Amino acid sequence: MSTILVTGPEGSGTGLVADTFRRAGADVVHRSALYSDRYPDLPALVHEADGIVVVFRDHTATLRSRWERGEDEFTAVMNLLEAYRAVMAAASETPPNVSLLIVTYEAIVARPAKTLTRMLAFFGLRCDDLPDVHDGNAKYLDE
Repeated sequence: MSTILVTGPEGSGTGLVADTFRRAGADVVHRSALYSDRYPDLPALVHEADGIVVVFRDHTATLRSRWERGEDEFTAVMNLLEAYRAVMAAASETPPNVSLLIVTYEAIVARPAKTLTRMLAFFGLRCDDLPDVHDGNAKYLDE
């Protein structure tokens, strides 16, 4: 069984992607960036994985979702920047024998079945029970 690391900034759609891989039978390590105080170091996880998926989401939607949860604007922006740095630094450490895929939440929302199916196929996996996908950006971008 493949171990797939799913990572990205908090609120970027990593939970949806992790769920998709679990449904396909993969062993999933789900680590949203900035939880270094509660989870193993992200670069170490990169070296333990058979495959890595990095999920990014429109920064406006990500920030607005953080503000909605009570994070002040400055802190939200600084945390998101740090999350981008942490995720990209870890991804740059991907060993040559480990597959790395970068996917956007917006691509998943635009064409859920096609994007999720291709994402799984990239790692040699398939799933007949894909999760439901809704546009979580709409409420933040339509304002």
